[in-house]
Amino acid sequence: MASNHSTLLVADTHFGKAEAYRKHGVALPVSLLDDSLDRLSRAVRATAAERVIVLGDLLHAPVGTTSSLLEAVAEWRAGFPAQIDVVPGNHDRGLHRAAA
Repeated sequence: MASNHSTLLVADTHFGKAEAYRKHGVALPVSLLDDSLDRLSRAVRATAAERVIVLGDLLHAPVGTTSSLLEAVAEWRAGFPAQIDVVPGNHDRGLHRAAA
């Protein structure tokens, strides 16, 4: 008997983009990450997804993968029961470091 599991596919979240741009002098709001995580949470709830597959570009750039970004995502992830799989994209250099 097949199980009825919902999978949500997302792409190009580019977490850390605002952090990377700020390091290069571009003023972007700090709330961009919170907004992105909130949208992702709403999508998971709306679809009742038990699995999320990120189809590339979870991260933006290694320079934007700050400790505060990793802490915020880890805190969000701790309250999120779904399985998350990532198919690395061209921006996901350093994904292995962030996963650790």
